[in-house]
Amino acid sequence: MTARGVAAVAVIVAAVPVLTGASSGASAGQHARTAYVASYESGTVTPIATATSRPGQPIKVGKGAWALAITPNGKTVYVVSYVPRTVTPISTTTNRAGTPIKVGRGPFAIAITP
Repeated sequence: MTARGVAAVAVIVAAVPVLTGASSGASAGQHARTAYVASYESGTVTPIATATSRPGQPIKVGKGAWALAITPNGKTVYVVSYVPRTVTPISTTTNRAGTPIKVGRGPFAIAITP
């Protein structure tokens, strides 16, 4: 992700009043139409249309949703959830969570390499 992409996500998050509680992570691909914001308190990820800054339906991923990473092809977002100790894949096509992957104690970051 470029620095410009990070700035765009920060502006979107600030502009969407529907997101309540502590936002713990945000991610969007370089040319993304959707940004994804993790909420630690609610255990959800909210997709946000980058063109309109409108939030979509929150996606449940587990308490303590913390960090996100998007695959290079943009098809999957992986979300780290601290409390259940999992990483949950989300399809960017359907915005549905897949089966959580148990990863062990205290996960708080994720990275994907091409």
